[in-house]
Amino acid sequence: MSRPSSTTITDTEQSASFSPKESIERFVDRIVIGAQSVEIRLADDPDLAGRPKSITIPWPPKAFHRKREVIQPTDAGGGARPIRAEARTKLLAAIAKGRSWLEQILSGEAADIKAIAAREGLTERSTRMMLSLAFLAPNIVKAAVNGTLPRGFGVSRLNELPAAWMKQREALGLTMPT
Repeated sequence: MSRPSSTTITDTEQSASFSPKESIERFVDRIVIGAQSVEIRLADDPDLAGRPKSITIPWPPKAFHRKREVIQPTDAGGGARPIRAEARTKLLAAIAKGRSWLEQILSGEAADIKAIAAREGLTERSTRMMLSLAFLAPNIVKAAVNGTLPRGFGVSRLNELPAAWMKQREALGLTMPT
């Protein structure tokens, strides 16, 4: 059955007559995979007149490094390596800052967390997280000061603990004397 000459064949009808492989061979000249995009360069074809010569699709590559967390066994005591010196220093500075901010709020020197965040140039969330370090159990702070806190127990792991000291030790899997 032939079509009348005045009938226009649509793209869908045209591509339906080709297999996927034939379509790629006919319409695609080259595919270039770049660092941030994929570029499909189209072949010179009279059927594609008036269309762009290439199609660029943004494509960020998948991140290859992931945050890794050290998970301590429940009986972490004797065999665990101690916290690294840099992490210890950062943790102690954050605890001191959190305690200072708590004192400022209690004394009325700072109105609230929002005021501290604005003054320090931080977000309210990061200010709140650092302020939560002021409520760490004394034996956890003592272990940090002495450098006996196990490796992997830094600021990011300790800032979202429950308020109850016993629950903090349970959440961390630490069996420490009170």
